[in-house]
Amino acid sequence: MTPDNITTRRTRKVLGRRHVRYESLLELLADAERQTESQPRMLGNWSEGQIYRHLALSVHAMIDGAPLSIPAPAQWLIRTFLKRWLLSRPLPAGFTLTGRARQLLPDETTAAAGLTGLREAIVRLENASVLAPHPALGVCSRAESMAFQCRHAELHMSFMVSDDSLQG
Repeated sequence: MTPDNITTRRTRKVLGRRHVRYESLLELLADAERQTESQPRMLGNWSEGQIYRHLALSVHAMIDGAPLSIPAPAQWLIRTFLKRWLLSRPLPAGFTLTGRARQLLPDETTAAAGLTGLREAIVRLENASVLAPHPALGVCSRAESMAFQCRHAELHMSFMVSDDSLQG
């Protein structure tokens, strides 16, 4: 979380983010390892370690269930009209977690510790036989759950820019 005495950026308006696309969480992990080695510049409000920690929390929520609920009418709208879009297109920046969902906000952590946590979460997910329903998307196939996690990771990882990531 960002301390109260620090001005936060409006992430919806941040320029210079990198374009990221993952087909698997292993691709995410490989990118995270490359970024950590290159010591990226952070364009958003979170540190590199916080991004990895948040993504790890999100992966754990795929197994354990998310600490939030969405009103039934909103769930129906999302599942009926937005699910396909949320699984296939980049997620928009600027979303604010409120209420119980704030449990998914990451505490400050080092890049190394965050990366270790992300790696452990992905290994745990690979071995999980049952996934929890998504709070907005409901019961998803494993492929749908993975697609959403990839879109979610792309959003956060796009705020991490290094000289290496600008070349390719």
